[in-house]
Amino acid sequence: MAGLAAATIALLPPALLGGEWRQLMEAQQIGLRQIGLILGPLAFALAALLPPPGGMAPGAWLVAGLVLWMAAWWMTEAVPLTVTALLPFVVLPALVATGVFHD
Repeated sequence: MAGLAAATIALLPPALLGGEWRQLMEAQQIGLRQIGLILGPLAFALAALLPPPGGMAPGAWLVAGLVLWMAAWWMTEAVPLTVTALLPFVVLPALVATGVFHD
């Protein structure tokens, strides 16, 4: 969404978007990225700390946390999309090494 907002801002004529307004919008985008950068790993940490809902395997619960982490980074563009796409290749082998998928 931040990319779409930046593209929309760039297309508006300067008369409609004064310098102060543009700076405010750019500052908000930086804030959104920082929020996403924190919110993603926090969602995964909560999934790791909280017990899974009834009937859900612990491994599936952690994968759900990983999905939330990736969604937060993807939607806020906190990091480049390629980094977000590589998260499962780093996190899932680490989860397998901990034995969480062996119920």
